[in-house]
Amino acid sequence: MPIAPAYFDRAFQILGAKFKTSHQCSWENYSTYNGLIFELKTMLSDKLLSEVTLLDSHSFAWILSSQMWEAKKLADVQHYLELSSTERESIVKARIGQGLFRKNLLDYWGACAVTGFTEPRLLRASHIKPWSESSLSERLSLYNGLLLSPTLDACFDAGFISFDDDGLIIISSQLNAEDQATLGIDAKLRLAKLAPEHKNFLHYHRVHIFR
Repeated sequence: MPIAPAYFDRAFQILGAKFKTSHQCSWENYSTYNGLIFELKTMLSDKLLSEVTLLDSHSFAWILSSQMWEAKKLADVQHYLELSSTERESIVKARIGQGLFRKNLLDYWGACAVTGFTEPRLLRASHIKPWSESSLSERLSLYNGLLLSPTLDACFDAGFISFDDDGLIIISSQLNAEDQATLGIDAKLRLAKLAPEHKNFLHYHRVHIFR
């Protein structure tokens, strides 16, 4: 397998492997390099539930490095790798929790909470109180989320709409009548259901997010 040291050293850094190819010209180093590519092949195969070749994993590492470099995200990775194992575990659990959060909202709402739109691939699991402002329990709370169509999700997230304690939509004065019509938003829209536990989160959204 060919080696491009700058790219693969970055890829191994991103993946958390303490290994460098740069200025390490030996059969032992090359053997370790191939072993890491093989481990990556196994990981990808398990994740994708399909056959993955060594060339696939080699290409994945190269593309991962290239894209992270271009997006200037390597500093974020370095920060993550410098965290303690406990801190990293908390972050991983939170990210896994986001997938669980979406699944729970799909089970709870079954469709867009406002329009009844049912295509799950287009529905967005939207936090009412933003993820960055929430505690871990709030991030995973079923009642801190709405399942929304892409348009309503974007408007809700940006604070152009919110909902009152009866579930009726509130439309920002910054969204003019023409834009409302174009987006299919009108004053009659409301949440299909509303539990008492939703109300504190909606209050936060009206006070801190709504424009």
